[in-house]
Amino acid sequence: MIVQNGVWAAFKTDTRIAASLLRLHFHDCFVNGCDASILLDDTIDFRGEKNAFPNRNSARGYEQENLSFCQEGLIILFHFGRKDGFTASEKAANEQLPSPIEPLENITAKFTSKGLDMKDVVVLSGAHTIGFAQCFYLQEEAV
Repeated sequence: MIVQNGVWAAFKTDTRIAASLLRLHFHDCFVNGCDASILLDDTIDFRGEKNAFPNRNSARGYEQENLSFCQEGLIILFHFGRKDGFTASEKAANEQLPSPIEPLENITAKFTSKGLDMKDVVVLSGAHTIGFAQCFYLQEEAV
């Protein structure tokens, strides 16, 4: 309930948060699995996914503001199994994340390589309708 209440409170002040969280999770999970590697900052050993072209100035949710803890500690129930990443790859993100200007055949191939199908392409592409698009993607279509 803590996470759900936090997301709902954020949604009340910023209706784009639903689209932002969906994008953040998709961009994390599509590259090397759901390992939270998109949250890692660059180090001397690797350039992370934050600076990959699809994420630069578009993925939101990296910051953690106003965290508070109970005196006994914060308790969140979760499913076991996710392994946090200790490394990230800007190159992998640039190569694996679908581009809004690439042909449908390429996008479908990327989804298929992850065990996803055309329904997943449609659902995740349609998810863009709950947010807003950056103008530079639409300018090419408008010409």
